[in-house]
Amino acid sequence: MKKYIAFLLVFVLVGAGIKILKEKKKALENDVKPEPIVVVLEGSTVKEGKLKTYRTFTGSVLPEKIVRVSSKITGNIIKLTVKEGDSVRKDQIIAVVDTRQIEEDIKSLKKELEYLQDQIDINRSKLESAKVNYEYTKNIYERDKILFENKAIPKEAFELSHLKLVKAKTELDVIRKSIDGLKEKIGSVQSKIRSLEVLLEYGTVRSPVDGQVGKVFLYEGSFAVAGKPIIEIYTGRKVVVNIPVDVYNRINKGSTVEITFQDRKIDGFISKKYVTSGMKLPQIEIKSDRLTLTPVGIDLPVQIPLDTVEGFIVPTDSILDLTGKKYVVTGKKGKLVKIPVEVRGIYREKAVVIGDLSEGMVVAVGSDPTLRRALFIGRGKIVTEGKN
Repeated sequence: MKKYIAFLLVFVLVGAGIKILKEKKKALENDVKPEPIVVVLEGSTVKEGKLKTYRTFTGSVLPEKIVRVSSKITGNIIKLTVKEGDSVRKDQIIAVVDTRQIEEDIKSLKKELEYLQDQIDINRSKLESAKVNYEYTKNIYERDKILFENKAIPKEAFELSHLKLVKAKTELDVIRKSIDGLKEKIGSVQSKIRSLEVLLEYGTVRSPVDGQVGKVFLYEGSFAVAGKPIIEIYTGRKVVVNIPVDVYNRINKGSTVEITFQDRKIDGFISKKYVTSGMKLPQIEIKSDRLTLTPVGIDLPVQIPLDTVEGFIVPTDSILDLTGKKYVVTGKKGKLVKIPVEVRGIYREKAVVIGDLSEGMVVAVGSDPTLRRALFIGRGKIVTEGKN
């Protein structure tokens, strides 16, 4: 009996197991199989053509011209209207120098001028009296001369009359010379006043040019000496670049270059080439109208054109670097494959490559990690803008 019960129990368990296996099999058959992963990448169309290549160097911004502004008079600076970095216009007031001593000197000379003018007026009155006295004495002398010639008066009387005439003439000449001397003094004082009035104008120091304040040497309260600089003004800008001899020999004066400042591209041109002595590298000077207010002393990247290369033009972010070798990624029958390429030149976001490519082919664009992951998955499609 016990054997029968055990056999029956085993039979039931086996049957239950078979039923469970059948149900699991049926469930697996009804499950939806997962779709394989497909990567979608942005793409760019390959074009065949030419691209000018550049070499990047570092250039230093320098002023084209440095103008040192000084006072023409000596005195304390009582006002300074600019600071380093300020833009200034021609004739703009830069500083004011104390001119009180000059003003006092002008007042003193004007008082002297008034005194001299009064002396002239006094001497002119004396001159009129002296003229009248001279004419009177002359008439008496001429009368006494006739009388003496006719022996009507003694010789002593005639000689006395002549002495009076000489004295009257001398007094007249002295007064005339005195007036002439006073006039010369007046002219000299007037000349001094005019000179001081010019110096008075120099108390206001103005900018001789349009530009930007570079260095400030003297400040309010400083003692300005005539001819000693108060500030420097920078006019214009130039970029000076040290370059290797091989590059120096391949570029020409007037060639265009590209300068980068605050993420902006600025077109410039090579204005001068210098051959330096000793161990220093040759230099080139670059100018651009758009560098006017660029800070002096900063360094900027400068791209100099060298060669024009031919090949297939692709975006720089379509080039994948794998263990030092370059590739582009394209799609073939739903699969992503890499094609080895040789980079012949790069400018901005474009590169010229050669390899097993053709014009019109679409290559994937993305970061190195994105392109690596896509190749690892293997399946995917590349779409260009406006197409799926």
